[in-house]
Amino acid sequence: MICFLHGTLCRAPLFVVQSSNWDCSCSVIWDPIHADCAVPQELETDEVLKQLKYITSALTQNLNQTNRDLVAVILLLT
Repeated sequence: MICFLHGTLCRAPLFVVQSSNWDCSCSVIWDPIHADCAVPQELETDEVLKQLKYITSALTQNLNQTNRDLVAVILLLT
């Protein structure tokens, strides 16, 4: 959907038909967080990839620490 007030592109569900006076505030029902032209609608691909890399790294580190902790417990019990 394109906001007629600001010309910004906003996501909308497939069932929504755009009228000539549609603006971002019309999306308050299905997307209240983004129902304002001043709010970014989505992240750039580079930003998504950077966040994904960070999350993957954090999860890997957490998993590695958990595995080390389990090995330590097993060694203590044997």
